[in-house]
Amino acid sequence: MSRKYFFILMALAVISVKSLVAQNQIGIIPQPSSMESQSGKFVINQKTIIYTNKKDADLLNVADRLNDMLKLHLGYQLKTNDLSVNKGGIRLIVDHSFASNEGYEMLVNNNFIEIRGGSAKGIFYGMQSLRQLLPVSKAVTAVIPGLKIQDEPRYKWRGMHLDVGRHFFNKEEVMKYIDYLVMYKLNIFHWHLTEDQGWRIEIKRYPRLTEVGAWRDKVGFVQNQKIGLNVDDGKPYGGFYTQDDIREVVAYAAKRYIEIIPEIEMPGHSLAAMNAYPELCCFPKELKKYTDGPVTTDIYCAGKEESFLFLENVLKEVFELFPSHYIHIGGDEAFKAKWQRCPLCQKRIKDEGLKNEDELQSWFIRRIEKFINANGKKLIGWDEILEGGLAPNATVMAWRGGKAVGDAAKTGNDAIYAVAWPLYFSDGQNNDPLAPGNPGGNTLMKVYNCDPAPGGMTDEEKKHFLGVQACLWSERTPKFEHIEYQLFPRICALSEVTWSQAGKNWSWFYDKLENHEKLLDFYSINYSKRRSFTLDVQRQFLPDRKGIVLKLTPEVKTPVYYTLDGSDPDKNSNVYQLPLFIDKTCSIKACVFDRDGKTDQISTHFFRSHQAIGLKVDLGTDFRDISSVALTDGQLDVWTQFEAKDLNFIIDLGKIKKVNNIATTFRECTFKRHFLPESAEFLVSSDGSHFESIQTYKSNSVPENRANPNRKEYFSVVVGKEIRYVKLLAKNPGLIQGKSIISGQPSKILLDEIIVD
Repeated sequence: MSRKYFFILMALAVISVKSLVAQNQIGIIPQPSSMESQSGKFVINQKTIIYTNKKDADLLNVADRLNDMLKLHLGYQLKTNDLSVNKGGIRLIVDHSFASNEGYEMLVNNNFIEIRGGSAKGIFYGMQSLRQLLPVSKAVTAVIPGLKIQDEPRYKWRGMHLDVGRHFFNKEEVMKYIDYLVMYKLNIFHWHLTEDQGWRIEIKRYPRLTEVGAWRDKVGFVQNQKIGLNVDDGKPYGGFYTQDDIREVVAYAAKRYIEIIPEIEMPGHSLAAMNAYPELCCFPKELKKYTDGPVTTDIYCAGKEESFLFLENVLKEVFELFPSHYIHIGGDEAFKAKWQRCPLCQKRIKDEGLKNEDELQSWFIRRIEKFINANGKKLIGWDEILEGGLAPNATVMAWRGGKAVGDAAKTGNDAIYAVAWPLYFSDGQNNDPLAPGNPGGNTLMKVYNCDPAPGGMTDEEKKHFLGVQACLWSERTPKFEHIEYQLFPRICALSEVTWSQAGKNWSWFYDKLENHEKLLDFYSINYSKRRSFTLDVQRQFLPDRKGIVLKLTPEVKTPVYYTLDGSDPDKNSNVYQLPLFIDKTCSIKACVFDRDGKTDQISTHFFRSHQAIGLKVDLGTDFRDISSVALTDGQLDVWTQFEAKDLNFIIDLGKIKKVNNIATTFRECTFKRHFLPESAEFLVSSDGSHFESIQTYKSNSVPENRANPNRKEYFSVVVGKEIRYVKLLAKNPGLIQGKSIISGQPSKILLDEIIVD
């Protein structure tokens, strides 16, 4: 059987390696497609020889990288000889029969270690599996147990991002970061080089970009005062990479089969560049010197030819430095309020026959894409580049939701899954108040359970799904040790999402990771040793049974205690064993306890039984992508988002029934553009044609940024009559007003369950 067909069968099979883990404590991360115990063992010592084709520069590079690993673990390197005189030892062989050039096979017995790969790159990935079999304590020999591994990646894009704009990390730290990606068979390093807070790449034609744009007068951003990170000493803060630095890092990555994707932000997120060259923005006199916020309202002026001349000249130098196939241009959070006021931008809209500022952004991106394509590169942007029309050859990096993957594929564009929750490693991975990073709940378990596989797509559309990437923004991680803490151990889970084809098993992965931490200790990596005490909650609504199945999984291996009466659990409460079926109104609280009997988070869930449970809601034509039972599944405090449109929803109760009350809840969180509706109204009808208004709700909310309020308003009306139809009308507040970073953007309405009693 050819290896091609073997791997197809292998990917479909459920391969168990528990016996191998138990016998030899072997738990390779990411999980190989197939791993079997074999008789014998191979001992690496100073007399062992590496055999390969010495005429192949790529294979000699792989042999050098293998010796780097052996030097770290054993303190010495091995001689390399040609395969033609092979007498055993470690054999590195290219085998073109592999279906994937990244696939590999490793065989260990008494006589040799043989790693075959579809290319030198495949052999290199096999070496990363061998790394995890080497001793992690002082030793002069390495005993490698007999085994057979056959493996290939699930996705061709396996990426990790690093933001050096908010905080700068030197080239040595960046190369160490690349080493971390290598350990887990990732192949893309997305280097976020420009931001509002710092321009980090030397551009010879525009020296002020680094003379001015790379520095600020305070550290800023770090807001966790409990760990004393925000120290402003009055000295200029920042840094940049010279072009020689860039070349050195690119060469370092290439030898480790990492493709670096540079990101040069546009049209927003570019305050540092505009401070260096104010003529690039719409209103130079309004420029700020620096912002502690994640984004600003400043934006390259789309009406000035100078903006495009500048960007094209910058990109020409970027093209020379980076051999990558792709250039990332950002394109996200481009706040267009200044474009609305700018006479030159408005003239551009008119001259180009555009409808609005969204189409102006699309025109901007298309123009840049033509230039990038003409220079033999491809453009990548965050999913905002979908707004106003997608550039024809652009690749979409979906960070706001998986829907953007499908939207891009439908137009024949490639897409990458980089959804912020759970793949933003800048967000917290546990509830430790002394941890660096942003608040959040992107736990290790959530990363591991992430399933990026696109659903509802045709076979042709699936071809445009390139793979998966996680992102590490540096707002609150000013030191490299904080970057390590945010990266580990979540990168281990990411590697299994992006590489592994075998079925997932959280308990198994958790056991592997505890053993794997010995390797992280050996490399002196500052990983997070504290597991999250949050629970992974999976809900399944069963319309026929008018209830939900609630599955609770703890990240730490310890019992889950729960109550159904709203009281806080203690160690005398029910112990969770099987998924709970809930069809009666109740408040479910659940938690796990540490060794001292304490918990740092109680998971609370509300189920509300009522007359409309499981009934379909007619959401009209504007919200076809939202489930018709999202508002009638009995789950309270589970919010459904409706963007930029008025709501006009109808529930048919199926027959005339006595209804006493109708209620719902609106929620506001201004930073995420969630606002209370301008007005709302419940109406009822017995025939579906003639509706009677029961009560109108009026909001006193003004759609502007008010220090990120997060409030709820309960809207309840008394009906007291027999009806069949319930209608909810709610008016979207429209474009956001006021002096805020989200000014001019469309607002959204968050809606909870529609309760019919």
